[in-house]
Amino acid sequence: MELYLKLIDVLFPVFFVIGVGYFIGKRDPKFNTDFITNFAGNVGTPAMIFYTITTTGVTLSVFI
Repeated sequence: MELYLKLIDVLFPVFFVIGVGYFIGKRDPKFNTDFITNFAGNVGTPAMIFYTITTTGVTLSVFI
């Protein structure tokens, strides 16, 4: 049962965001995605990398 909860915990946000994007794309096909692309590239990706490094216990010696 714990495995199913973990799958839901991981997969639900992904499919939710995909669904929101699909809904917005169907409603307005000429939707400008420049802001979303810049935000994901400049803020989202570095934040995800920083969070992963700080929560996994990776030390500086790995990178040296």
